[in-house]
Amino acid sequence: MNSKPKPANMKTFKLYLALCLLFTCEYLIGQRVLVISGGGARGAWGGGVIESLVNERDCDFEAIVGTSTGSLMAPLVAVEDFSTLRDMYTGVNQRAIFNVNPFKTKKRNGEVVAIKPKVLKAVFRIIFGKKTLGESKNLRKLLLKTYDTEKYESILESGDPFFVTVTNFSTADLFYFNSQQEQFDSRSVTCTGLQGRKLKACLKEKDSKRVQLLDWIWRSANQPLFMTLDCTDGVVMDGENHSSDTRNCWVDGGVRENIPLLKGIEYILDKNPGCAGGPTIDVIVNNRMEIDLDSLKKRRILNSLFRTIGILTFDVRDNDINLPLELEKAFQTDARTLLEDGQDGYINVNLYFMPNDVYQKHPWDLYFDKESMNQLWEAGKSLQIQESRLKLPREVAEILVERGKASQQLY
Repeated sequence: MNSKPKPANMKTFKLYLALCLLFTCEYLIGQRVLVISGGGARGAWGGGVIESLVNERDCDFEAIVGTSTGSLMAPLVAVEDFSTLRDMYTGVNQRAIFNVNPFKTKKRNGEVVAIKPKVLKAVFRIIFGKKTLGESKNLRKLLLKTYDTEKYESILESGDPFFVTVTNFSTADLFYFNSQQEQFDSRSVTCTGLQGRKLKACLKEKDSKRVQLLDWIWRSANQPLFMTLDCTDGVVMDGENHSSDTRNCWVDGGVRENIPLLKGIEYILDKNPGCAGGPTIDVIVNNRMEIDLDSLKKRRILNSLFRTIGILTFDVRDNDINLPLELEKAFQTDARTLLEDGQDGYINVNLYFMPNDVYQKHPWDLYFDKESMNQLWEAGKSLQIQESRLKLPREVAEILVERGKASQQLY
């Protein structure tokens, strides 16, 4: 016959249970995810905004999802190393990014007023069968230098995952690479006690894990047509080789998802299915809230091509934002304004846009200038922003994620 638990043991059990519930609730209430859009050089503004969110508003992000320039900054944001991040963004010029620069600048009174393609160079690259009008291998070198072995492993030690958004240009699938995948963990390779060739081979294997993740970050930032089109024979995810009959080429994640909000939502639903405590997603949009294209003054082939790319990019960005907004309106009436932050069953989404006056000072995403990027960082740091807020019911969040899974590869 089983005896009843002793009072002391029962008290210990209740105390343990209460502590578990307390810490679980505390975790859920403070759950916060950061999403960073593409935007090239304008990411300097986003970096300044994030620095203030962390240092001034005490935002503590447990996961980060980035596209393009957002992928570049995600690792340093994860460890809150804003000094290195600022140096990386405000200490570069065109040469630091491009080994083949496809652009030329038009100046008036010493100030840049337009960025134009180098037409003659573009013609020659087309004639000689080059993949793109420019090459961005210098950006890869910058990443390898910035994220050296010591910095890289300190980022892994932080324990906060970040996701890198990349588009498969061959299949049009969207991939999210998780920094916590084993294939990227250089700490799993130990070379203690090895010497000679074995040590050299071990160190090479160890560093290859770092290079793998940095290459996906680089590919995430490579805007098609203007930057390097990098190709691989397959893609390894969690030790499994996802190969195809054709060679896979990879480009900017913003081609499919300029603002990777869906992945942020999916992450929260995976960790907190009931949305207990009203989790929050902060979204940095390195662009204006209202987008209007400049008039097309010269109707030439390259101008029309760049115009087409601009229109498609804006359409992708608007879809990333407008779909959650429309679903939110469909599920809730005006009574939604009465809802409090932290209410169970809802995800709070804070959108931070670049004000128009800040944008006008640097409207070119692929023009890297130290002075203007310093100004962008300061504007972001002083929270020169336009804010918009959504409150997504759990049902809406689930619909969005299911819709995304139907057309994307979510890893």
